[in-house]
Amino acid sequence: MWGIGIITYMLLYGKNPFIRDCISATHEAILQPLAFPRNDRVHRYAQLLAKRLLELDPAKRVTIESALKSSWMLASDSELERHSSPQLFPQLEGCSNAVEKVQG
Repeated sequence: MWGIGIITYMLLYGKNPFIRDCISATHEAILQPLAFPRNDRVHRYAQLLAKRLLELDPAKRVTIESALKSSWMLASDSELERHSSPQLFPQLEGCSNAVEKVQG
């Protein structure tokens, strides 16, 4: 679940939450409370799930069953869209059009 948390964080924020210039600094960062970049475009449900996936204590970390039942996973598209921004990934703008053309 830790690895899924890293991937989730990277998809949401575009960077690894712990990587630093050297291994010892990376290990130290892992042991610190998780800090989220200030980003109003990331839904609070997504941030909460990432935080629960990256819980340092494995006994307290969210399970796959619980993650699949999280608010972010169960939220309706319309609820998530109200909190999203089209500028979150501007480089992907227009990609849905391309996918539709390929699917024909």
